[in-house]
Amino acid sequence: MKILYIFRLNCKQKKWKIETEVENWIQRYDGDMGEKQDEYEEIDGVYTEEKKQLNELEERFKTLEVSLL
Repeated sequence: MKILYIFRLNCKQKKWKIETEVENWIQRYDGDMGEKQDEYEEIDGVYTEEKKQLNELEERFKTLEVSLL
């Protein structure tokens, strides 16, 4: 009976350790993904602004090109 008690206790301890480790992985993953999302949004904002500027310059260039022909 005592062996069964020790076995169950050992299993519970292992289970708790594994659950804790998985929770830590999830928290680390969530933190990393939050950082990556922030980085993406910053880069996307810069890209969007540069794309807007490019479109404006292309429109002006088309106007100049037409007037020179």
